[in-house]
Formats: sequence, C-alpha cells, structure tokens
Amino acid sequence: MVPMEDKTLAPSKVTHRDPKGRKCMSIVETQYDKAELSDEEAQRINETPGLAEMFAQFIAKNRTPKDFADKEVKSKYTYPPEYRGPKPIEKQVEILLKYFPRLDPEPTFRYMCDVYPKLVLPKWVEGPFAVPNEYALAEKFYPKVEDRPARYCSGVNLVLEKIALSRGNFYKYQGVQITPGYFGRLSRTADMIDRLIEMQKGADIIIHPMQLGMRWRGKSVQGGHKLYIRREFGGEFGEGSLEIGSVILTHHKRLSRWEELDMDCAGDQSLFDNDFNLCSSAPYFDFGGGGVRFGARSIDSYGGSYASVSGFLPE
Repeated sequence: MVPMEDKTLAPSKVTHRDPKGRKCMSIVETQYDKAELSDEEAQRINETPGLAEMFAQFIAKNRTPKDFADKEVKSKYTYPPEYRGPKPIEKQVEILLKYFPRLDPEPTFRYMCDVYPKLVLPKWVEGPFAVPNEYALAEKFYPKVEDRPARYCSGVNLVLEKIALSRGNFYKYQGVQITPGYFGRLSRTADMIDRLIEMQKGADIIIHPMQLGMRWRGKSVQGGHKLYIRREFGGEFGEGSLEIGSVILTHHKRLSRWEELDMDCAGDQSLFDNDFNLCSSAPYFDFGGGGVRFGARSIDSYGGSYASVSGFLPE
C-alpha cells in the first residue's frame, strides 16, 4: 500500500512570507502607521513586554472555527486493550458470511488482491474493513423494499439483529426510530459510499478504508462534518450505522468495556425522541451494562469518550 501525505497530520506551514502571512502582517503595518508614533513612543512600545504573548493568544483563539472550537475536549480515551486492530479481510468476510450467507465473497477477494494494495491512502486510515453492500443486502434479504431510505433502514435493522444475536446482550434505546423520515444517511456519506461501490463493481462485500474513532476523539459529530468538507481532508466522510454495525460484528472486541472510545455514526442522522422532544442527532454504539448499546445524541454533543468513525474514498 502506498502511503499518502496526510495533510491533517502534517499540514503545510504558512509563514509571514506566504500570501496569507503577508496579509496578516499588512494589517499590523497599517495599524502601526495609523498611530503616527513619535520616536519616543515607538521605543516605549518596543520595550514594553507582552506584545508577542498578546499576538500568540490572538492566533490561538482564532485559528479554529468558532463554531467548532467549543465542541471538543482533550481526550485520553482509546480502544480497549483486547482490540488488536483490523483482522485480515479473509477473516472479516468469513464472519460476515456467517450472518449474511447469501453474499458472494469472490469479487471482494479479487479487489483486495488486485486493487487495494495499489491505493494511495492517508496515514490515519487504520486498515481495510469489510462491509456488506447495502444494495446486495436489499436484493438478497428484502428484495421488495425498493425505496432507498426504507432500504437503508431495513439494512440497519438487519445488522442490529445480527449484533444482538452475536453478543447475547444488546440494547437499543427506544427513542431511536429506524424508519424513513426519522433515520437515514447524510447525502455526503450516501454519495461517497455509492462511489466506493462503483469502484468495486459486482462486490457484495465492500472494502472500506476506515478509522474507528481515534482521529476524532473528544470532538462533536457536527465539528467533524464541518472539517470533512474542507479541501485538505479530501475524500473523508462519516460512516453510517450499517457500516459501523458490520465492523462490530467482525471485531467483537472493539466494544468490550466501559471506559473506551464510543463509536459515533457520523454518516447518519436521526430524529431522536427524547421525552417526546424530537431533536437532530447522530446514532452511536457504545458498551455498557455488560453489552453493546445503540443510541443517539445531539450532533453538537462532545466528550472524552466521543469519537466519530470515518471512511475514505480513494482517488
């Protein structure tokens, strides 16, 4: 696999010599000239401490978008020690076929062998994860459901049923209604996943380059949405409940203890019925009460254990 320069981890450094830096310096120069300082006043300003610190504080306060800066906290949460990273694709596919036996694995193996090793991927991608193709699931498990929103909800419900079967202890909060009009994909995620499926023509199981939360830990889902669309983040998108639920099926130990990173489904939107007060939210998976739980919370909620799962669309 060819590593890709990750601009989010190693961003280009703008200096005062660059156009944006010169713009900032010109603002300072303009204000300095407007003051019409005497030689004595200029000397006094030069000798007064605090100017560098004041400017540094101004930069620190304004370098992050204001609508995102207060939607994150420092986080020390991580994956549970039992989780050792993505399993080999052959093993992931084997597990998926146990729950979805009508899926054809051969195109997936060919893609993984012939194409995936040649892809240019950012460093934050933790590895390839196998996910059922939502169209293949519909065709082979609920063929009469043709409307895409209803089809996606059917797929999520099916995956949740399999999680409950595999874990023995699973809880879905009653306020999460997985029905069209209350639950669905965001348009950006739907578009990105359609393009992944198109790249892997004929595959019932799609390979997703993905990270499971470390990249966005401590940040709100809404904050991630605002950053995904920035040019330097390229083909990143929030993964949905169907994809993340499938990862939980293939990687049982990713959710296994109370103090670990939750998995926010940043590619979905849910109208969560909280005491009869519908609010826009994002679904999530976490661990509690001895098992996996599926719920939803406001897209601007944030905390140390919150972590959006995201995928990547290669060029």
